[in-house]
Amino acid sequence: MKSSSRRDFLRVGAVLSGAGVLGGGAALAAPDAEGAGRARPGRGRFDADVIVVGAGFSGMIAAHRVRQAGYSAIVVDALDRVGGRSWSTTLSNGTFFDIGAGWISSRAVEIQALITEFGLQTYPTVGRLPSDGQSLFVSLDGKVTPYSGTPPLSDEALLELGVAAETIDSLGETVPVGAPWTAPRAAEFDAISAGIFFQELTSTPEANGYLTKQLTGIFGLDPFAVSLLQMLALSHSVDGLANYGQGPGGVNELRIVGGTQQIPLEIARRLGRRRVLLNSPVRDIEQDDRGVTVRTERATMRGRRVILAIATCVRNFIRFSPPLPPDRAQFMQRYPLGTVLKLQLIYDRAFWRDAGLNGNSFALNEAFISQTVDGGGPLGVNEPGVLVGFPDDDAAREMGRMTPDQRRDLFIQEMIPRFGSPAQNLATTVTPNYSELIAEDFEFIRGDYGGQPGPRVLTAFGFGPALREPVGRIHWAGTDTSTRFYGSLSGAAQAGQRAADEVIKAGLG
Repeated sequence: MKSSSRRDFLRVGAVLSGAGVLGGGAALAAPDAEGAGRARPGRGRFDADVIVVGAGFSGMIAAHRVRQAGYSAIVVDALDRVGGRSWSTTLSNGTFFDIGAGWISSRAVEIQALITEFGLQTYPTVGRLPSDGQSLFVSLDGKVTPYSGTPPLSDEALLELGVAAETIDSLGETVPVGAPWTAPRAAEFDAISAGIFFQELTSTPEANGYLTKQLTGIFGLDPFAVSLLQMLALSHSVDGLANYGQGPGGVNELRIVGGTQQIPLEIARRLGRRRVLLNSPVRDIEQDDRGVTVRTERATMRGRRVILAIATCVRNFIRFSPPLPPDRAQFMQRYPLGTVLKLQLIYDRAFWRDAGLNGNSFALNEAFISQTVDGGGPLGVNEPGVLVGFPDDDAAREMGRMTPDQRRDLFIQEMIPRFGSPAQNLATTVTPNYSELIAEDFEFIRGDYGGQPGPRVLTAFGFGPALREPVGRIHWAGTDTSTRFYGSLSGAAQAGQRAADEVIKAGLG
């Protein structure tokens, strides 16, 4: 890894995935069951060529591309909105606001193609460049230090982190992102956790704590719960762990003017009102030699093929007939999601920008909210200001048991030492002045950002290939199945495009 990449890796907020949380919007009403189709299996009638389960980025993009190839599609989702982890709205003054996922990469070709197709615009995330302002670092003893570039760690810790970053990325290049279980040292890498591995690379509390918190920000899980092989595959999927950040080409590099949800909403509009069925959890999927039957709580639909664009572990809510192969069924039990909350404080003005700060902060101490980023408009558009915090893993679960007011107040109290007393003065000219999204609370989402298997899952016989390998007429999408930008909107888009291509190539016979 180049020295510049190592420096980027050490920047505050470098590994926030920005995948955010669930979403959709209220702009589309669910079609009635009549519109969704009521054909019975075996009658020779099909309601759509392809039925897509999941109206998130991956599912909507899959449906869009299938439709553009000349096939019909129906999308069904358990939520009352399309978008999955993307959910955009406006504040009371009309400013757009991403409740859920709010960041994309300029290198995500699938999303960039849709931005061009739909005539949307983007702007760089504040914090993308050092010239955007200084970041804040909170040391183990709670001291807050502004900095640019490399965080104020000891020389020994910086050396260890540089070696760790270079080692992770170099080994990651040996792991095929589409099939990590085929890597030359796959069994060795999959035998231990990511935490065990980097514990051997770092001896100082600073370096160990920094790497632990940064990787937890990617996984939503403690690194000791995640396979080293998985971590190396993630590194390769973004061309180096530094790219799970805001820098050029990073996962968090860009915002979409008007919000990310515009893409799934526009796709839904083009599909048509009677092609998107919301508030409809899928309960049964039955396949035979001619097609598939999908049963929700509102309708029964018949199609030639089905794409499941939901989290791997959530697919256990569905009953399959005939039953899925044992390898596939057990694999789904071993692919858990992490825990990440998205909390946002809204201010009349981004006061930190006025002070020469970019909104990024990273706390090495025992803070509930280790990392923050600026969630507002582009540089120069400082009203309103949005400060975003991402508690994860144990901290997220503990905060999840609090009331919304308690979460808000705790967030504010942790920001005052970092950003000063103005952090307690939430907006009075716009509403709301606080927002939160807890994906774990939603029955058919249950976590963020992508599935993170522990040791000896990816290389267990039959498990790894089950991640994407079709089962008859059933195909798999969702960011869990991505081979680029894993665990983000950009990854979800790539997986949706891949699944669509797979279905188109397979045909409808």
